[in-house]
Amino acid sequence: VVFADAFLRGMRDIGYKNTSYAMAELIDNAIQAGATKIDVIFGFERGAKPTQIAIVDDGWGMTPRMVRASLIWGAGTRLDNREGFGKYGYGLPSASVSQCFRVEVYSKDEGGTWARAYLDVDEISRGEWTKDHRISSPPEEGAEPPSFVTDYLHQQKRSPLESGTVVVWDNLDIGRVDYKRREELRNALLTNLGIIYRQ
Repeated sequence: VVFADAFLRGMRDIGYKNTSYAMAELIDNAIQAGATKIDVIFGFERGAKPTQIAIVDDGWGMTPRMVRASLIWGAGTRLDNREGFGKYGYGLPSASVSQCFRVEVYSKDEGGTWARAYLDVDEISRGEWTKDHRISSPPEEGAEPPSFVTDYLHQQKRSPLESGTVVVWDNLDIGRVDYKRREELRNALLTNLGIIYRQ
């Protein structure tokens, strides 16, 4: 019922006011999942420009199958739940592709192990996920979060997480992320997220 490339372009242009508002979708998910601490961590390949952004929470986490489902538009699990924020499962993938070309989700529930799934705009646009006119994402796999996340959590003496979720925005779209340099982006996020969550 959709053409993959056109659908993705539409989702990328869905109209988030700025990077902070897109990130707030993920923060809302973390709050809904019972998180008591949420971190925003920058990853750098070179220089002072972040090349990755991770949103890390210590909420309930997800089973491996849920990790993959979290990146499928419309695969929400709260259709009959009138409490909280999201219902339909559009927030995480839509917010993410509005800011980057690849998003990876790592999660584990209590007693479980880390699982990873990803969504890659370029791979979908090239038709790598299309077979028999259907778009299908790769299966989830066991994988630890990237080192820039685990190193930060270790430095903060919060490693290992018993449960939680890590969303990594990779291959950032420099035309969409508010500011390219670390301090400017950090200050914008602090200001805007402070306003959004002031209460």
